[in-house]
Amino acid sequence: MDSFTLKRIRTLLEGYIGLKVPAELRGEVRLTYQIRETTITLSEERPDWTQRAWNATEFVQFRT
Repeated sequence: MDSFTLKRIRTLLEGYIGLKVPAELRGEVRLTYQIRETTITLSEERPDWTQRAWNATEFVQFRT
């Protein structure tokens, strides 16, 4: 993807994530995305307090 398209996608996803996860819940859940060559994957992450890490669950994938 060209740089303009990547920047636009990042802006849209950051806006979406900002609307979906209220500030008071960001310590308990977060949405992340990963952009690869022809795919964009959206994931939900929740903390695993025993391992002190975040566990991710992919829930949507866009393909170009």
